Formats: sequence, C-alpha cells, structure tokens
Amino acid sequence: MTGKDKRTMQPMERDSSGTPFNAAGDKPNAPPISVSTESPFSWADLLLVANASGRITAAHGNWRGFTGHGTEDLAGLWLRDVMDGTAVEELLTTPRNGVRRAPVCVRLIAENGNQLEARAAAVAVAPLDGTCIGIRMTPTQSSQEPREMSSGASSRAGLARSAARGIATGTSALSILGFSAPSEFAAGAVSDWTWQTCLQALDGRIRGQFAGCGSVTRLNDNLYAIEHDPHCDVTAMCDEIEGVGKHYDDSAPSWNAVCAGVNDCVPPGTEQDELTKALICSLARLGEVSSFSTTDFQGNIARLLQESIADVRGFEQMLDGKGFGVVYHPVLNARSGLPLYVEALCRFHADSGASPFRRLAFAEQTGLVHLFDAAMVRHILSRMAEAGGSAAASSIAINISAASLENTSFAGLLHEVLQASSVPPERVVFEITQAERIADIDKASAFVHDLRHRGHRVCLDDLSAGSVSFEYLSRIDVDYVKLDGGAVSRARNAAKGRAFLSALTDLCRRIGTQTIAEMIDERETLEFVRECGVSYVQGFLFGKPTEHLQQAASMPATGYFATRGQDQPLP
Repeated sequence: MTGKDKRTMQPMERDSSGTPFNAAGDKPNAPPISVSTESPFSWADLLLVANASGRITAAHGNWRGFTGHGTEDLAGLWLRDVMDGTAVEELLTTPRNGVRRAPVCVRLIAENGNQLEARAAAVAVAPLDGTCIGIRMTPTQSSQEPREMSSGASSRAGLARSAARGIATGTSALSILGFSAPSEFAAGAVSDWTWQTCLQALDGRIRGQFAGCGSVTRLNDNLYAIEHDPHCDVTAMCDEIEGVGKHYDDSAPSWNAVCAGVNDCVPPGTEQDELTKALICSLARLGEVSSFSTTDFQGNIARLLQESIADVRGFEQMLDGKGFGVVYHPVLNARSGLPLYVEALCRFHADSGASPFRRLAFAEQTGLVHLFDAAMVRHILSRMAEAGGSAAASSIAINISAASLENTSFAGLLHEVLQASSVPPERVVFEITQAERIADIDKASAFVHDLRHRGHRVCLDDLSAGSVSFEYLSRIDVDYVKLDGGAVSRARNAAKGRAFLSALTDLCRRIGTQTIAEMIDERETLEFVRECGVSYVQGFLFGKPTEHLQQAASMPATGYFATRGQDQPLP
C-alpha cells in the first residue's frame, strides 16, 4: 500500500509487514509516529525518540539524505553520538508531559564527521515513554525557512490588554525580565553560534517555565514581558539565565539578569483603559531598546510606565483639540503659481509638554493613530465650515496616516465625521502619509476608491522611485502623488536623475495622476522639477506654513512665477 508523508507529500512504501520505509531504504525500528499538520513537529525535517537516559529508541525522516546515517543505524545510539552534546541536556529536560520545549540551536554529527547546523524542539510523550525531538535543518541544508520566535506588535497589545485587566482585578501580575550579554560577546570572544544558541536556550527555558501558568512575550533579544500568577516568583529565572551560557560553551561568561514588577509601578486611580494604552506603549518602547542598564531596573521600568501614562493623558487632551493647532501650506501650479489646494499641518502647542514626534510616535505605538487622524479631520472640517464660502475656504488637504488604513474601525469613524460635516467633498483632499508603510494594498485601494466615489480627491504622499512605489501606482487609483523631497534632491544630484524623474512624471501623466514635488526650497530645484515635467510644487521657497488660511492661499511672493494668476497648461 502506498501513502504520502503529510509534511513532504512524498510517497512512503510499506513492506509485507506493513512497516513503512522511504525511498532510500531506511526502515524504522519502531511504529511510525503520526505527524499531522496540527502536530508541534509538523515543521520538522527529522524526528527522534529518546528515553530519559538519552538513548535513541526510534528515528524517522530522511536521515540518510541529510547526515548519511540510516534510520536503522540510529536506534540504540546515544543522542550525543549524533548531536552536539551541549544541547542534549536542554532537550531532555522537557518540563512535563505534552509541553513543548521551544526550539534550540543544535549541530548534527554526520556520518563523515561533518557538523550540520539545525534547530531542535522536544516534547515529552507518555505513550512513547520518552522524549520526541523534532529537528529542522537550517536553510543551507533545507529549503524550508525556520520559524521566527520573536513576538510582534499584536502579541504585545494582547498581553497588555490581558495584563491591564489582571492588574485591575488583582488576578495576575506583569513582570519585565531582562538580561545583558557579557562584553565578551560584543568583543567577538564567543562565537556567533554560541550567542544564538544561548538566546534560543534562554527563550526555551523562559517559555517552558511559564507554560500553562503564564503568558510570555519576547520584546527583543534581551527583554521579555511575562504575565503570571501574582504569587509566582519570577526572580528565580534570573539565576537560571545568569548561568545558562555555561551549558553550551565553557568559555561563555555569566550573564547579568534582572527582573522588575509592573504592578507596584501603577499609580493609584489609574483606569484600566488608560493602563492598557500605557502598557502597549511601554512594551513597544522596550521592544525598540537596543541596550539597557541593569542598574535600577525597577526604577527605570517605573519611570517608563509613568511617562507612558502621561502620554496617554496628553493624547486624550489632544483629541479634544486642546493640545494642537493647525498651520497651512499651499500646493502650487508649477507654471502659474496658482494654488491647487492648501495642506493643513498639525502643530502641537508649546505648553503641551511633548514634541510632535513623541505624540505621534505614541499614537502609532499604541495603535491609536486613527483616532488622532479622525480628530484632525473633524477639527479641519469645523474650521472650513466656519470660513463659509470665503476665498479663504478653498480646497484643503488633510493628512491620514497609512497606519490608520490598517485599522478596521477607521473607515466607519471617518465616514461618520464626513457625514456630519456641511463642507462639500470636492473641497476636501486627503493625503495618505507614509505611503511606503501600506501593508495591505488591496485594502488601501478600496479605501481610496470609496473616498473618490464620495467626491474627494486623494494624494499619495512620500512617494519615491522604488519598485514598491510603482506597485502602489499600478494598484491604487489616486488623483495626485507627492514625490518625496529626498528623492527629488537625489535625482537632482545624480547623473541620471533627471531622466528617471522625467520618466516617473511621464508615467503618472499617462495613468491620469498628477505629480507634486515637495521641499522646493531653492529656485534651482524649482527649475529642475519644471524641466522634469512635475505638475505642482510645495516648499519654503514660496513661504513657510502659516496659521492664517488666507495668507497661505495667497502665497507665494512674486518673482517665481512670471504668469502669476494666469493659469498655464500643465506639463
């Protein structure tokens, strides 16, 4: 009878007794292990079963193809005979039945003596009376990429929400576990393989320690956030971390591990929703840390949380319109100087206690930038309605972050704001900023299509000449694209820059999209983009952003456009 291996989908033959063997003739010495797509080892290239003493009792997979060993030759050998001994102890100390030990770096010893780098994970399985070890070869020996073990923004946000709820109800605690690598690693005294092996081992031990009784999120190579039972002693992990390097390399020095409890850092009276946002921000900022000091670690974590809470409160005030103002900067016809529209730019008040970068960084880190964008739209529409039909109430562009497009609730929120406004849609332009960060192009395209269908014009901001930009142009129908100022500057200074920029403007014109060049701060740059066929321009050459809409609409000073007020055909 012929079947197929569920991982490789390669045919597996059976002999007259029904025992499977592969095309190389390797015949297992024990009943096959069932590996379904739900198995923790569905990613494995090779499988081993070993008893508590480390002796191999069964082997499966194409061992001969990878190592030269036949599966029938492996049964009865010690794990140390086919695997670098530094990882054997780690794999055999699986905490409890059915709990997987996270992957660690290993070296397999081939029949010819060569060592092959791989990753191995283990799980104790009672019916097999031993430990099942799944082995994944590195990309140099296997076409399949290894799994990434670091945690992303979604994991941090989920942990923050759960921890905030647990802290508020007293049912759980949150701790930050950190360890600093010894200076020998930075000096190159210890091999990269030992470094990666130590990190994998640390990750496995931390996750294994809290399996079933806590939630672990890896913030970066050196920091972990752990939600756990309030009575659990997380500091015990520090002792294990400090000596773990010795298991893999006798030359590896001890690490310095520290732990900080978050519960005690929360100010009295902090609301759960406020704490959730502050934790999301704090964990995101910790994830961006490349190095940290173990001195006063508890105090540093407390200060970080307090800063995040202050940012939450400042952000809430900002949404109410109390923390920011608006300045205006026009986009002008490159030939005539007539305004196409006026861009509204956010400016934070000096007394708000934070820089614009910090406020916007907070909004992005917490996934709340869509709320800020909606507040800006509401604020600008209100000002436009107050201006009525005066000349000052010309078309105004409002910025929307590409990150907001990823939020499932933003489209509905924006629709509510637009529906409540009396401003005609043709006078409202939307500029999608940080276009290079659009993750879901189809979703962004649908969002833009809906805005244009309602009568709004749309501009893609910060476009460069890269391949990603061409994909945006081919899949997202917009009215304008704003060329990144840095890209324009580089084109001006490059030997072939004029040709490339001219080709890009010609492409845009052919697909019905007009181009805007930003950061036009010198007359020479204005002449350059004109020669390259750019339709519209924006920059300090024509005046700086102003709080007065009428003044922005009447820019620029004379001298740059000989036919100011007499519209000329666009290039």
